Amino acid sequence: MNSKRSKIMQVMIVAVMAIGLVITAHPETMHDVHAQQLPQRLLHKYLEDPEQFTVPIDAAMRTATQQQILVKSLNKSAVYCATMPPFDDIKTRSKAVFSSYRDNDWEIYIRPLVWPWPEPASTRLTFSPGYDSTPKLNHGASSIVFVSKRDGNSEIYVMHVDGSAQTRLTFNNANDLWPTWSPDGTKIAFYSDRDGNYEIYTMNSDGSNQTRLTFDPAWDGHPDWSSDGARLAFASDRTGTDNIWMMQSNGTNQVRLTNNLAYASFPRWSKDGSTIALSYDSNGDGWLDFGSVYTSNGYPLPSVMSQYERDHLAPFFSPDGSYRGSTWVDYVYYQNQYYWWQSQIFYECTAVNVYLGGRLTDSQLDWWGDWELADLDAPQSQVVSLSPWNGSDAVHLLWTGSDSGDPLTGIASFDIQYRDGIDGSWTNWLTQTTQTSATFSGQYGHTYYFRSRACDKAGNVEEYPSSPDAMTTLYQHAAAGQILDNREQPVAVVNVQSDPAVLNTGISRHDGVYDLYFASGGVYTLTTARNNFGALPPLLNVTVPSSNSLPTLYLPPLDNQISDSHFESGDLSAWNPSGASDDLTPTITSTVHTGLGAVVLGGSVPTDTLTSGPWHSAIEQTINVSPTIVSGTLSLLYRVESAEPVSDTLAIYVTGVSNTLTLSLPLTVSEWTHTWFDLSTWNEPTATVKIDFALADTGREATIIFDEITWGSALEGSHTVFLPLARR
Repeated sequence: MNSKRSKIMQVMIVAVMAIGLVITAHPETMHDVHAQQLPQRLLHKYLEDPEQFTVPIDAAMRTATQQQILVKSLNKSAVYCATMPPFDDIKTRSKAVFSSYRDNDWEIYIRPLVWPWPEPASTRLTFSPGYDSTPKLNHGASSIVFVSKRDGNSEIYVMHVDGSAQTRLTFNNANDLWPTWSPDGTKIAFYSDRDGNYEIYTMNSDGSNQTRLTFDPAWDGHPDWSSDGARLAFASDRTGTDNIWMMQSNGTNQVRLTNNLAYASFPRWSKDGSTIALSYDSNGDGWLDFGSVYTSNGYPLPSVMSQYERDHLAPFFSPDGSYRGSTWVDYVYYQNQYYWWQSQIFYECTAVNVYLGGRLTDSQLDWWGDWELADLDAPQSQVVSLSPWNGSDAVHLLWTGSDSGDPLTGIASFDIQYRDGIDGSWTNWLTQTTQTSATFSGQYGHTYYFRSRACDKAGNVEEYPSSPDAMTTLYQHAAAGQILDNREQPVAVVNVQSDPAVLNTGISRHDGVYDLYFASGGVYTLTTARNNFGALPPLLNVTVPSSNSLPTLYLPPLDNQISDSHFESGDLSAWNPSGASDDLTPTITSTVHTGLGAVVLGGSVPTDTLTSGPWHSAIEQTINVSPTIVSGTLSLLYRVESAEPVSDTLAIYVTGVSNTLTLSLPLTVSEWTHTWFDLSTWNEPTATVKIDFALADTGREATIIFDEITWGSALEGSHTVFLPLARR
């Protein structure tokens, strides 16, 4: 390609002042004429100094070339993408803005995209004698930024979408060109030669804080924002040829994206950020084609729109990204001259590799199009709530979303964040995903919080909620137990603590059941606490994971009358032990239900004993019975290690001055058994409680262990119970 064509891809950013462009031809082929006779920097100058290239097209030439133009033009009927509803579903919420010469001056127009084309008609927004061009809609289609020469040189203006409140933002004697909104509408990027060379600038949406971002002696122009606002793409010839570059939105990290794409210019980010649409000469014929490159490596996509004697300029995307459009500028060769004949704005489906689309505007004198939805309603999303406990290091998450805005848009993608611990920082997990479920991998013992936000196809992004949508704690082992009172009624709201600490404090529910969750196996000690009950010794040697079902715990009454009822003193000084022989004298044992000690009754009777049976082993204690006891209850736990259930006997004697109660206990070999007796009718101030185990035979071992022997009130009906509202 001749070097005179070296800037062909930057053409037309400002706009041409008349409807024809004539280029004097040499006696070469049409390709050679177009390739060689366009002046150097022509594409820049269409934006930066357009007047010197404009001449009117007369009626004779129009008539002579009309048939050629009609043959070249595509059928104007549309073929819709399967992924997007027809235009009659968009109604007036979808708008196209563009520059047109239909009224013999370059002015800004807007039209709602309602099918069938071309109704309704476009509405003119500007009425200045200087040209107005390159309009861009902000997100939500409430404002338009554009370039105007109404004050003598190219300056940047903004106005409301109805054309009101036209306000100048830049004030200098240089050219300020190609303004484009940041996705959040707070900033505008543009390029300018105010410092003697064309460079990229940004400013706030009110014109303040105008900041230069590039400082290269070469030409830089055509900035465009990424969909997240973090980066800018732009065109530059700083390497000697036109290429697309990228940088952070503050101007840092400037890197070249494309390589050897002739006259690459007019970059436009796709909605998902994966590609950039652009104009470039894909086949070396000297005409600008319409294609895309990957943002990851700058490689071109295979789908390229290319026609001879046509330039495809200034790509743009539909609000949901399913269509892309561009300006098609047609040239005709007439009497040794190339004429800029007509300009139309077309769209096509991005999902296929062939042309499926139509004309976006209603005139053959339109260019510099932009397309947005008048939808400012952010979608809503939520991570579905999780069980507070997850017995795996993998968490299956679900999330949902809805969009109350235009029904055309819908949810485009989700972002999912997690936080490790209540004080952790929110971290991106999935970004711009179209999935509605995924599996998160974590670590046992950690509590994870999750939240989501959604983006709709109009680009509205939901704010992350300040509090999490869902949370769960990952545990490796779990164990459950139950807490009852001295009459075996469930006790709610008992706090169960562990040493070493586990992942939670167990809190008993209305049925007395509590759960504990462990990050790892080990040996643990459990303690309980509950108002209006006495202290229970700790539950020792809870081995996890083997102890996934914990022993039932029985809370002692607060007014327990029996001393050393849990045998934690390590001796029997509070009791009166007795035995028929030394072997039958009760002793403290470490085989316990809770705590450190319990008492064992029984033993063995030698076969050569001189006494006759039965042989007794007993403990007793005389207590003062408080008159304030309510529903007096004798409660105990015992464990039959060995006994002869037919001939041996186990009894409890409660003796007063004038009353004696005899309470029998079964002698079935078992683990710990709880039993209780109603002593609410006991009316004497004192009582002697005696537990007596009688062995009937000699020559064998028979033992029973007792723990947690109490006499006190039974708080029937007073335990906190949680019921659903409907049952209260």
